[in-house]
Amino acid sequence: MLNYMRFLSTILLFSFFVLGLPLTSFASDPYVNSINGTSSHVYQPQNSLGSPDENYADFLEQDAFIVLDFGESEEGDGYLTLYYKALDFSNRYNVIFYDQDLNFLYSHGDYLEAQSTSITIPYETGQPYRYVKVENNGADPWKLDAVETSHIFVAEEPIMEPEPVVISDPLPEPINEPINEPIITPSPFLVGDLIKLTDDGNSETEYDSAVYTVGADGKRHAFPNLQVFNSWYADFSSVKIADPNEMSALALGKNVVVRPGTFLVKLTTDPKVYAVEPEGILRWVSSEEIATGLYGTDWQKRVTDIPDTFFGNYTVGEPIIGTIHPDGSFAEDPTQSGSVLYIKNGIRRRLSVEKEDTLRIQPRFVIQDLSLDLFNTYVDGGLLGENEAEAYPY
Repeated sequence: MLNYMRFLSTILLFSFFVLGLPLTSFASDPYVNSINGTSSHVYQPQNSLGSPDENYADFLEQDAFIVLDFGESEEGDGYLTLYYKALDFSNRYNVIFYDQDLNFLYSHGDYLEAQSTSITIPYETGQPYRYVKVENNGADPWKLDAVETSHIFVAEEPIMEPEPVVISDPLPEPINEPINEPIITPSPFLVGDLIKLTDDGNSETEYDSAVYTVGADGKRHAFPNLQVFNSWYADFSSVKIADPNEMSALALGKNVVVRPGTFLVKLTTDPKVYAVEPEGILRWVSSEEIATGLYGTDWQKRVTDIPDTFFGNYTVGEPIIGTIHPDGSFAEDPTQSGSVLYIKNGIRRRLSVEKEDTLRIQPRFVIQDLSLDLFNTYVDGGLLGENEAEAYPY
């Protein structure tokens, strides 16, 4: 008997590795149990099978992928959960859903939250899916532990038509009961709110220290480091506490970038200094003379490093080759002491005191000693309007 079992095991292993049959777990469960295909840049793809166990498949490069199979008669039709380990704030994923014949059904991609180990992916087409393709949609590697469907599709039994019933007496009038509409709980947070999880009291955990801002897109956006936070907010006094359910109800959006008109930025591995314009556009300040003409002799005090891993959050624009301030700059009005100007598209607009407070303008970022010649170069646009400057990142 023992020799027979050894023989059977040998035949199975031969089938898996020589004949190319999928590695399959025969238990019926909500996790993927076989690999349909994989790219060459995935290390140990079999570690993505089964339930979470902290054994990972490694996506080593951008566009690395695994096609995973839930199995015949185990198709999912609910939302999907990825269990993962993010190695960087810039890690991205993409998931494509296929039916049993590998026909495309739906796709969804986003950032992976570095402080978490799982992410929920919506799926609302109503069609059952059997295969999912998980891709690394960013330049940096990350690890996949397991993939779980929230609901296994079960085909409905055919409905048998009932025998006709002859009713001699008239039916009573139907009673129109009121329909209870589902209660939708609005988010307790507003656009621009700063939120974080409650401190768990454990100094070794970091997920509860991350601060996010709520965007107009209904998502929460992470500040990748303290310098980025300090470009938008002077302190943490306005941070609100969110419970885990409130936090998870807000999808994770893009990282926050340095606020325009505040710090000048450079990479730790590149000596070029950039000004930041709205929407994260970087413009290389092409000479020290231009930097001095725009920001004064102490312009180097504005420079802050951004890690190479966050450079992908930005877009590189045209270099600055003349003494014209980049969009989003704040400067003191040389004709009216204490009055602040906002410069964009070659137009200067004056801020009211109330507008300075609304925009949370920090005096250290206001350009001093703006020359009259440069002041007169800009077109006078009057008072700054309601939505002509970015008060919040998103």
